[in-house]
Amino acid sequence: MNFLRNMALVVSLAIATLLVAEIVTRWLIPVPDWHEDTVRLFTYSRPDLPELGMPNSDARMARVGEYDVRFRFNRHGLRDNRDITEARADEIIFVGDSQTFGFGVQEQERFSELVGEKLGVGTYNLAVPTDIRGYKQLLEFAVKNGARAQHL
Repeated sequence: MNFLRNMALVVSLAIATLLVAEIVTRWLIPVPDWHEDTVRLFTYSRPDLPELGMPNSDARMARVGEYDVRFRFNRHGLRDNRDITEARADEIIFVGDSQTFGFGVQEQERFSELVGEKLGVGTYNLAVPTDIRGYKQLLEFAVKNGARAQHL
């Protein structure tokens, strides 16, 4: 009888210890939820555009074991260190969704930056972190603000 009582006590203590360890670990090392971070990063919206970053702001998004990325948004709320209004006809404007935006990679690692570097031309990144439904709105925004862009 003592053996069963002792075993029940050991099992109960082990479960309680694991439970406390789990709670303390979650409290000390929270795992960020990228959906929650995205909502905070891209809350600036205008009726004529899809969601953009807050103009002239910095943000950071991290997902444990996957990425830790810094975002710098220019005065238009775009993730680009160049101003789309300065785009020339001989430069390339990349318009797109989260892939073009560079979700999960540093700015210099985006394919738009790599293509521009390889071709030796200036590039501009006109992208949103969500879906591509805003393509036409983004391009119209760029043209309205002085970029020499056209639909291909």
